Amino acid sequence: MKKHTLKSCCGSRSHIWLLEGSPIRKSHVEAFTAAGYVVPPNFTQSGVFYATRGGVIVTGAFGTQRLSVRCSGPDCESKLAQLEVDLTAIVK
Repeated sequence: MKKHTLKSCCGSRSHIWLLEGSPIRKSHVEAFTAAGYVVPPNFTQSGVFYATRGGVIVTGAFGTQRLSVRCSGPDCESKLAQLEVDLTAIVK
């Protein structure tokens, strides 16, 4: 997975993660929900992958390998590391 960090407003950072291999698909939503992420159905129906858990928000269009990742709150490094583990396990 390739990662790019961007500076955002007010000193925060956002990230662009490029998946290697398979793109994100609607079939992955169930696995993310089982892993504890909240995936609102209205985004899924609109063709947008949107998942959040513990201050981490991941967005992207279904069928692409590019995901936008944001994190807020304490301990973002470990939250992002867990997201990477989850993405690697779910999106193969």
